[in-house]
Amino acid sequence: MKERPSLSIVVPVFRCGDSLQELVRRVKTATAPVAAPLEILLVDDACPHGSWAKIESLQKEHDEVSGIRLAQNGGQAGAIAEGIARARHARVLVLDGDLQDPPERIPDFVEAAAANGWDIVFGDRAERGHSRFRKLLSAGYRTLAPVLGMPDMRRYGSFTLLTRRAVEAYLRRPERRCLFITTLSWL
Repeated sequence: MKERPSLSIVVPVFRCGDSLQELVRRVKTATAPVAAPLEILLVDDACPHGSWAKIESLQKEHDEVSGIRLAQNGGQAGAIAEGIARARHARVLVLDGDLQDPPERIPDFVEAAAANGWDIVFGDRAERGHSRFRKLLSAGYRTLAPVLGMPDMRRYGSFTLLTRRAVEAYLRRPERRCLFITTLSWL
């Protein structure tokens, strides 16, 4: 049997409380063969839609679940940064709470990092379900990225895995509360 690395899952929660029960179930099933121990950090980004009550309930049902309640909404990047700062394990995986990122792919991330010695593994989104406004912002990023000397990260969302070494580098960056994927591209 292969050694299973410890794994922290960071989930920013805003307007996705209804999917959390299913998310936790699927994460636990997907990670059982590849990670031990496991912690699932559900970061309530001051969501006004009752997410905290659902997180509290999940904490009672599942030993692996810990809730983090932010006092004010700092956006997804702020919720991710807070979750990463509190993650305890050797690997940290960031996963959207709305099930847009399939938990069943988590073993692929863990195995890719281990097999290749990678400190960061990015999930490549084949399809994106974003609004017109978000697509317009993405087009602006596509135009500015080459001018600013940044890699084109538009294909990637927050679905990423970081080793402890990458986590420590991320936490040293003063601008980590800006767009998460952009911060990772700098690393």
